[in-house]
Amino acid sequence: MRWDNLAENRPMTGNSALFAADAVTTRTFDTPEFRGITFHEVRARSILNRVPG
Repeated sequence: MRWDNLAENRPMTGNSALFAADAVTTRTFDTPEFRGITFHEVRARSILNRVPG
């Protein structure tokens, strides 16, 4: 079924990624305001599921 991978009793494989490796870009900035912060840019159609209502 479509949602079987979300079951709580599902064995964790440890290699499941939310996004494919080529869909994520990591950027760091040296400006004082953002020092120590890592930004992850993700190419996705949507990160939210549409809920009818």
